[in-house]
Amino acid sequence: VTWAMDNGPVMFSDKAEKELISDLMMIISIQIKAEEPVYAWNGSGFDYRFLCQRAAVHRIPGFKVLPSAFRGRRYWNENLVDPKAIWSMYSSDYRETSLGKVALALGVGTKSGNGANFAELFKTDRDNAIAYAKNDTVLLRGIVEAMGI
Repeated sequence: VTWAMDNGPVMFSDKAEKELISDLMMIISIQIKAEEPVYAWNGSGFDYRFLCQRAAVHRIPGFKVLPSAFRGRRYWNENLVDPKAIWSMYSSDYRETSLGKVALALGVGTKSGNGANFAELFKTDRDNAIAYAKNDTVLLRGIVEAMGI
């Protein structure tokens, strides 16, 4: 998990999954209660759902923390912001909306690898995996700032 702090991205990687997810849920919960945004590229398409599912495996109440209920249905909390969805104007056509392509279009930097290989890279070359994740976080912050969201 990479978290963007004011002084730059921080990588949390030396904890067991349960502790990592518990800590992340606590941080996100604090942000939501403070009505501060939490940004994740493709968060509504993958990250938030995956995080809730992994939290449930560890009996951490992710499905209680991240969604909001409205008329009996659950939606992602309004403070969970997905810049990819906003960039595409909530269209289901996500072509040309990769983090790398949008970062390049906005002139905020370039990708340093491919996320599809991240798990293997983390096992075999942790330093490069951490550098990759931190770079993605820097790109996301640049995109958010360029978009003004």
